[in-house]
Amino acid sequence: MLNIIKKSIFLKLFFKKLKFEYWCLLAWIVFLIIFYYSSNFITGGDFVNGYKLGSDSPRYINAAFKIINGSLPDGKALSYLTYDFFLAFCIFIKINLFGSVIIQIFLTAIAALCLLKIGTDFWSENVGKLTFFIFLFYPHIQIRNFYILTESIFISLTIIGFYLITNKSKKFEICGFITLFFASFIRPNSIILLVIIFIKLLNVIINSNNKFYYYFFLIISLFLIIPVFNIVDILIGKEQIYNYMLSGAIIQGFPELNINPLVLENEIKSKYNIFKIISAFYQDPIYFFNMITTKLYWSILRYRPYYSEVHNYFILISSLTAYLFFIIGIFVKIKRNLILKKLIIYFIALTLLVIVFTFVDWSGRFFLPALPFIFLFSSAGFFHIFDKFYLKNVKN
Repeated sequence: MLNIIKKSIFLKLFFKKLKFEYWCLLAWIVFLIIFYYSSNFITGGDFVNGYKLGSDSPRYINAAFKIINGSLPDGKALSYLTYDFFLAFCIFIKINLFGSVIIQIFLTAIAALCLLKIGTDFWSENVGKLTFFIFLFYPHIQIRNFYILTESIFISLTIIGFYLITNKSKKFEICGFITLFFASFIRPNSIILLVIIFIKLLNVIINSNNKFYYYFFLIISLFLIIPVFNIVDILIGKEQIYNYMLSGAIIQGFPELNINPLVLENEIKSKYNIFKIISAFYQDPIYFFNMITTKLYWSILRYRPYYSEVHNYFILISSLTAYLFFIIGIFVKIKRNLILKKLIIYFIALTLLVIVFTFVDWSGRFFLPALPFIFLFSSAGFFHIFDKFYLKNVKN
C-alpha cells in the first residue's frame, strides 16, 4: 500500500513538472490515434494499412524500387527525387510504407518544436506555444502524415530548415542550408526553397562585410543563372504548365470552375516553356489576370464547392481568422533577426505564385506548406491585440 502511495506521489510530481509542449505532444499522439481509428469515416481517409495512397503515390513507390535496384527514376518521377530516396530508404531497411508514416509523424513533432522555438525566440513564449498548439491540432495538416505523398515531409523539413538557418549557431545554420537544399527536390514546386537559400546566403555574406566573399558569390550566382533557368524550364515542361495555363483550368480535376480557354492569335515558337508563357501573357493579359485572381481566390480561402457545408465553414472560419491576425502579426516587432520575417513572407508569396501559375489542387494541399508560417504570424498578431486591449482593460 505504501509503495502505491509513493508511486502515485511520484506520478503527480512527474506530470506536474511536464512542460506545456510535452502535454501537447501527448495529446497530439492521442489525436493521431483517433484519426487513425476513425479514418474510415473521413472522406479521403481509410488508413487501413496505417497509410493512404494518393493518385501520385504509385509513381513514388515505383521510383523507390528503381533506386533500390541501382538506377535513378526517370520521367516525371525525377522531379520528386528526395521523396523517392526517402521511400527507397524505408523500403530498403524493411520498415516499408507504414514506417515512412512513422518517420513523417516524428518529423512533424520536431517541426512543431521548431515552430515553438521560432515563436518564442523571435516574439514571445506565448506566441511559440500558440503556434505549436495550432500546428499540432490543425486536421488538414496532420492528416497528411498518413499519406504516401510529399506534403508531410515537405512541410516538416521546410520548418526545420527555417529554424536552423536563423539559429545563432553556425553549425545549425549550415545544417539548415543542407536541410532546405534536400527539401527543394522533394517535388517540383519545392524548388522555391532554392530562392530562400539564395536570399539567406546573400544576407550572410553582406553581414560578413567581406568584399571578396560578396563578389565571389555574385560571380557564382551569375554562372548558375543558365543551369537554374534550364532546370525550371524542364520542370515546367514535365508538368505541362504551359498547356494547362491555356486550358482555363482552375482547380485540378474540377472542370466546373474552368474559365474559357485561351486561343492565341499568333502561334508561339520557342523551345523554352518560360518564354512561351511570357509571350502568351503578352498576347492576352486580361485572360491571365482573370486566371490568376481566380486561382488566388480558391487558393487562399481554401474552401471547395464539393466539400460539405460543415467542412467549408471550418475552413473559412479558421482561415479568415488566421489571415486577419496574420496581417496584424506582420507589423508586430520581431525581437531579432529581421531576415526571418522576410524569408517567411517570401516563402508564402512564392508558394502562392507557383500555385497561380500552375494549378489549384482539388484538396488544397499545395497551400498547406505556407499555413504553419501563417499561424506563426497569426499568433504574434493575436497576442499583440490581446496584450494591447484585454490586459490593458484588466489593469484599468
